[in-house]
Amino acid sequence: MDAPAHDQMWSSCDNLRNLVRKLCKPGSKYASSARVRLQELMDLPVIVTEKIDGSNVTVVYDLASQEFSYRSRRLMLPDHHLNKLDLRPILKPYHVCVIRLWTLLANAQPELVARAVQFMVFGELHTGDQDHHCVGKNNGFSYGTQPSWQVFGYKVVSPPDPTVELAEGEEPKPVVTTRWLNKDTLKQLHLAQLPIPPLMAPPDAKLADVVASLHDRMMGAKRPIEGLFFTSYEPDQARVLGGKGIKYKIGRMDDCPITYLGHELPMSQWSPERLAAYEVVWGTQALKFVQLVDETFFSRPKALQRNKPKEPPSPAQLVWQQAQAMVTPELVRSELSKINLPSKEELRALDKVGKRELIERLSTAVCRDLEQSLEQIEADLTLLEPQRPKLQGYISKAVATELFRR
Repeated sequence: MDAPAHDQMWSSCDNLRNLVRKLCKPGSKYASSARVRLQELMDLPVIVTEKIDGSNVTVVYDLASQEFSYRSRRLMLPDHHLNKLDLRPILKPYHVCVIRLWTLLANAQPELVARAVQFMVFGELHTGDQDHHCVGKNNGFSYGTQPSWQVFGYKVVSPPDPTVELAEGEEPKPVVTTRWLNKDTLKQLHLAQLPIPPLMAPPDAKLADVVASLHDRMMGAKRPIEGLFFTSYEPDQARVLGGKGIKYKIGRMDDCPITYLGHELPMSQWSPERLAAYEVVWGTQALKFVQLVDETFFSRPKALQRNKPKEPPSPAQLVWQQAQAMVTPELVRSELSKINLPSKEELRALDKVGKRELIERLSTAVCRDLEQSLEQIEADLTLLEPQRPKLQGYISKAVATELFRR
């Protein structure tokens, strides 16, 4: 049975390269206002952490029952398992830290927590390099053999506000307060002894300075990293990043579409005249900043080539592989020999619909016999429901080939 959906997913974030692309189009009629926004972005004091390539996992503290549960990015995990991995041994040591953080909030901001029913702490889970399901390791990034969970924010969830008027047909929504990393939450997490992703620069460094100072690291000169994550150091300046955080990734991990900042070319291939014209509009500092962002986007360092190890097939995959291997021309001919088939003349007389119906009827019979043969080999070799139409489609091709070559 499918797990219920996570009803308080962490917000998705824009990408630095995508934001720059939208701001800095050559010849834009909004260049004057965009210059102001770009300068504001470059000068923004930020908290910059390493972008961990792991699994988004939420630790949920239910305030009424004082019990804990876990969620992946999109789903609740009622059995506490993620990709067959039991999360309890990894996350249980952090429970006391979550309670400590909640107590700090309750003491410092009683108005925030007065009506709260749930406290959700969001973090990036690394399951250990030796785990077959380890996301980072499978993408070429190593964070060590020990599992870890590193926090990047939290939510306080309260029941719907009864004083809020609703439009006709509108459902009441819970009141949710979200906190990203900033100078205040950084201090709170430190006092609660909750780990955060590694800081990559001083907490109040300017965004443009960080991009310049960590460019070689982003290009793979040292230990490969997936990228960086920026949040505003000052809570009241979070609007510059859309009230959220912003990602900055290496080229092959970037989720920004393959587009160009101008002239349908990477900036490294622009002519000196084009670069000079761009500099006149945007300024020297902006040109250098945008060139670094563009170079990182189009980079494909060899050190970061995907080298995903093969993992042992699941029982369902084993059944499918066994069933596939059994669908040979010899088996199909043997099964068809048990059925009263039309003559060649009758086959030629069939229209497309008649041929399709005949193939479907024959492949259903062959598929049924094949399933019985599997169960005779071993009782556990049973096809899953989603595998049946897939197998019948596979058999249909083999039946059609054999049938019309007669």
